[in-house]
Amino acid sequence: MDGILLTGPPHFNPLRTQFVTRRDPGSTETAPVYADGLVVRFANDEEHVRQWATTRDPGWGPARMLYVQHTSDPVAWWSFDMILREPDWLSEPAPPGHEREMTWMPFVSFLQVSADLPVAAQAPIGYGHNYGDSVLAGFAAIGDVDLTPARLTELENQLVSIRGDNPK
Repeated sequence: MDGILLTGPPHFNPLRTQFVTRRDPGSTETAPVYADGLVVRFANDEEHVRQWATTRDPGWGPARMLYVQHTSDPVAWWSFDMILREPDWLSEPAPPGHEREMTWMPFVSFLQVSADLPVAAQAPIGYGHNYGDSVLAGFAAIGDVDLTPARLTELENQLVSIRGDNPK
């Protein structure tokens, strides 16, 4: 394996769970750092992914795993444990630019996140379970492709044009 891109991984994904549980001290559940980012990295948004796609990082080894998980994606955060225990991600400060309105309450928070699951993919791009803006940059990041920000934007515009979306 040279690389793997996982967008919106479910909370119960066994590898993700191990990486988050064993995250480096001081890192958060929403932005975990595992083994100093040598193989596995986590991103919350397209801007973070673009940074890795357009900047060479010798600290990221030849085998690369990238998890992209929006802080607003119920698929990434839903867990039966929420019924009776506040998850770390709700007690942590929200990452910059990702304000959170939700507070934890037994049973209620679990039901709120559960209710969001069926419509998660219908969120605007870059939110919920809609990762369309991170895929091309994500593949470039794990493939260690040498791209300038301008070239990445050009390729993304071509891709959205093919899909019929509005280019950036």
